[in-house]
Amino acid sequence: MPLITNINEAKAELTRLIQARGGSIEKTEDLTLRKRYGNFRFFTKEGEVFHLKFSKQLFQPRENVVGGAADLDNKLKFATKHFGNGDNSLNGIDEDLLVELLELEANGYQTYFVTVMSDGRVLWRTGREAYEFVQRYDTIAHYPRSYSQPICYIPTGWLVNRSNIISNPPTLLK
Repeated sequence: MPLITNINEAKAELTRLIQARGGSIEKTEDLTLRKRYGNFRFFTKEGEVFHLKFSKQLFQPRENVVGGAADLDNKLKFATKHFGNGDNSLNGIDEDLLVELLELEANGYQTYFVTVMSDGRVLWRTGREAYEFVQRYDTIAHYPRSYSQPICYIPTGWLVNRSNIISNPPTLLK
């Protein structure tokens, strides 16, 4: 697998994987234009939307957090312990971007939250699965200090490695 060091390499790797599955990209959306750095969307002719979130460094819960953030930190530690499969890092996506994936799903698209790791692994879950995980385990920072938007956290180890899977949803032949 290739070494991924930036968003362009991550986009190239996801494009390669989509095409290997038989998918055809019909449109892309660069969310940097909306000041959402590290976020990019691919729309395929097969009715799929891949939301790529690229981060050079993933978030990890801290030790001995006190005060208002302690409750969220305990929830994040619980999520990584029970769903992280040995990986204690978390992937974050802005809440409104995750909700947009649900809106796209309501319009007939199959949506995916995707991250490309620096070692070339491509990990994803459906947008619906990601949203339901965040809601079920309350892994959302509602008032983050560094960002103006609530951030939803998903354990990296919970995402499914799709790097070598070359299957595609069924389509009707005409």
